[in-house]
Amino acid sequence: MLEAANFSKTWLPFCKKFRVEPTSPEAYFRTASEPLSDAVNVKDWLSVKAKR
Repeated sequence: MLEAANFSKTWLPFCKKFRVEPTSPEAYFRTASEPLSDAVNVKDWLSVKAKR
């Protein structure tokens, strides 16, 4: 439970910043491809994916 709460502190702002749909991390990373255009977005994307 604590792990999920800690992850949500990263995941929810990520969802709002990048307008992520669906908000389920497993569903999102299963269908999303890694962003290639902006280095900041790539860094955020990879760090959130690693934490899930």
